[in-house]
Amino acid sequence: MNSLHLGGVALADYSEPLMILVMNTGLGLIELLSVECTDVSFDERFLKVKASNAKSKLSHHVVKQ
Repeated sequence: MNSLHLGGVALADYSEPLMILVMNTGLGLIELLSVECTDVSFDERFLKVKASNAKSKLSHHVVKQ
């Protein structure tokens, strides 16, 4: 399996999807780490960021087109 390398350092297998999610959505670290299963809809292709965890302090949805 290919590993994602960041600055010459190999990252753990589970970190690659997280890094891709951050790069594609602009989520902050706290926003990303605060996501719960109920915040994700794979069918409707969105992720809900709760106001208490958002950088802007406003809840919003990150939608994949």
